[in-house]
Amino acid sequence: METAGGASGSLFFSEVYMEGIRAICDKYGIMLIFDEIMVGIGRTGKLFCFEHYPGVLPDFVTFAKGLTASIMPL
Repeated sequence: METAGGASGSLFFSEVYMEGIRAICDKYGIMLIFDEIMVGIGRTGKLFCFEHYPGVLPDFVTFAKGLTASIMPL
């Protein structure tokens, strides 16, 4: 999931919502994957946007463009 609604102007979700998503994933054995392509690499003031939600850690994080500035593939 995206950690902030990027297409809607980087709207942040509430901490309660993100904690609930983490709890559901834990309960049913689902991997929580955060898509940080639009909001990662410092674009929200922290290295990754999920860092704005204390205690909510993903199992996997995807990020891309900000790492190489879209100049070269990685």
